[in-house]
Amino acid sequence: MEKYLIALDLDGTLLDDNSKIPQKNKEVIQKLVDQGHMVVLATGRPFHATIDIYNELDLKTPVITDNGGNIREPKNPKFQIVSDGIPVQIAHDLFHYTKPHLESAFYSFGDHVYAYKYLDRLHNIFMGSQNAKIIHASFDELQHTPTGMIYLVKTSFMQDFENYIKTKYPKDVGFR
Repeated sequence: MEKYLIALDLDGTLLDDNSKIPQKNKEVIQKLVDQGHMVVLATGRPFHATIDIYNELDLKTPVITDNGGNIREPKNPKFQIVSDGIPVQIAHDLFHYTKPHLESAFYSFGDHVYAYKYLDRLHNIFMGSQNAKIIHASFDELQHTPTGMIYLVKTSFMQDFENYIKTKYPKDVGFR
């Protein structure tokens, strides 16, 4: 039997509407692992909001978080973390451009979640059940390279923001 690498997204795919793993999904994943397939989680969530799901599935494979911005293998201490972020000057520029139109914004770095106009309704996605520290801040103060950023802009500004990114940072920043 051929072995496959199977990458699973979390929200809207593996998890139910309550961010829980249905028992049937657990059974199918365990069967795939038992057959020798490599099952990895690949999500837009930050690592600290993914690790409990990874552990619940008892995976021993890499985990891809922050929309590909981080790759780790939690159960392999020799695995070198791969991290690719948004340059600080670009992050500052995007924040300045969007600030008047922001409903909320988030990014994670290490075990911290940085929030501008924090929204409780997004807590599970960004925090998971881990005790990551929330730091309320203006993003023009950040001094590290975030691996991903979430901007919730007013609907009337969304197209302008997308065009700004496409025009100014076509090779540096992706969005969806």
